[in-house]
Amino acid sequence: MPSPRYIICCETQILDRSTGSVSHINVFDGFTVVKSQEGEQLKLTGSETLFPKFIASAVWAEDDDDVKGAEYDWEFRTHAPNREPRSASQGTFIFERRFNRFDQAFVIAEKTLVSGVCFIEHRIRVCNTDDWISQRFEYKLVVKEPVENPDSA
Repeated sequence: MPSPRYIICCETQILDRSTGSVSHINVFDGFTVVKSQEGEQLKLTGSETLFPKFIASAVWAEDDDDVKGAEYDWEFRTHAPNREPRSASQGTFIFERRFNRFDQAFVIAEKTLVSGVCFIEHRIRVCNTDDWISQRFEYKLVVKEPVENPDSA
């Protein structure tokens, strides 16, 4: 079976098109978000961004004993406190090189978020089988209520 190499989450990334190498910018281990006065939007602390965005990258390596040309299912899933895992994206792929990288953009924009530990999971399996192998990235989410009168602080 292929083996997981890494999964990482960052604010953005830069790809060197000539080498295929990627640089991950502002890797994080948590977010603090503040609800708006209306309680409908979230705002990243210390930023003008209304909806915190990030990219998850997951890399897998094909092992020497894997069947060449085998087709795999893949899926990114999100895990939030007090919720069932949700599928963010999915598809199929075939290893064309020894390493295969998946990138997925995420936006934290839900009204009902609660503080706690969250996960981004990436998993793969041989098509038409039941056994997934997965890797996940854990981060801490802190959701704060809005400040009543921010100018008086």
